[in-house]
Amino acid sequence: MASKRWSHEELEYLQRRSAEGASDVVIAGEMGRGKPSVTMARERYQIPGGKLVRDGLVPGISRVVSETDERTVYAPEASATEEMESIWDRAIHRTRRGLEKSKAEGLAVVRIMTDKPIALSVSSDWHVSTHGACDLDGLREYANAIASTQGAFAVAVGDLYDNPIKFARNMDDVPDELMLVALLFQTFGYKLLGTTSGNHDDWSKQFAGIDALRWLADRDRIHFAPDELVYLVELVDPKTQETTARYCVATRHKYYRHSNLNPTHACFRWLEDRVGQWPETGDGGEIIPDILAIGHNHIACCEERTMKNKGIWGARMGPWQYTTSFGRAGGWKNSPPTAPTFILHPHRARPIEGHADYRTALGSLTRYRAERAA
Repeated sequence: MASKRWSHEELEYLQRRSAEGASDVVIAGEMGRGKPSVTMARERYQIPGGKLVRDGLVPGISRVVSETDERTVYAPEASATEEMESIWDRAIHRTRRGLEKSKAEGLAVVRIMTDKPIALSVSSDWHVSTHGACDLDGLREYANAIASTQGAFAVAVGDLYDNPIKFARNMDDVPDELMLVALLFQTFGYKLLGTTSGNHDDWSKQFAGIDALRWLADRDRIHFAPDELVYLVELVDPKTQETTARYCVATRHKYYRHSNLNPTHACFRWLEDRVGQWPETGDGGEIIPDILAIGHNHIACCEERTMKNKGIWGARMGPWQYTTSFGRAGGWKNSPPTAPTFILHPHRARPIEGHADYRTALGSLTRYRAERAA
């Protein structure tokens, strides 16, 4: 049988008598209702219980778990299941923060004060190690070349140290490898604009909960993002303070649509897969990348295609690690170490020039800047 509704006057009486210490049994007798009905009403309208509840055999009992006309089961309020709305609010707070952070750290705006061309060099898969076939001399020479060339800048795309943290016999090498990466960061100086992590870098986070590469990057004020980082490079005239050109450079460590027969396939599939999700222009449009660079597969390739009504470059980077026992056993042949480098012109008066190797690009950059100075 459906329970009788509680009037406003009855609820006031229930609240007053409960406050006076009357038990649910006493109130039920006074109001001509069943004791379970009184208890349920009190719980529903959050009215503190009277003497029976406060002075029961178990201290702190404050809610009804279940009841019938024959028996009532009480439990402490703290044992109540959290309300769904409360769980929803907490989840919204956490996921919204995670969403905002993910979008923000994956995008970096780089403003460079110049009225002359610049070079942007992309490298990945350094695999810095204290042993094995890693070209540490060549890697430091590259860092020095970027640092000493006016108008040259670099970004890195993951697997910066070999990080054998999951191999007990080589685990002692990890601290030394991190020291070498720190030395390279210092060699680049402010010329290294940012870096992503790679699967080797992430092993520290997965096995030890320590994001060592992020810590090193933060220390040297190098923007860091896991896996993927898109740069909006703005060239700003020092005299007028006006942005004369803007380039979008998308980088990530690896992409699932890799092809061994066509290395840049992953770059241009990434471009198409993300249509509608690239950085916004502010007027409802999107900024289509001018350059898409992906590492991980140890294959060097640099190709320009005409897409989206403009020339777009796809780049894959060769590793600075010549070979490994894993690669030899599987028959993989690494490309030589490369750092595809692009000449970006102010006013976009000239198309982007892409060079598979940084040496040629830096030579062109020096010549262009000398011509502009003359």
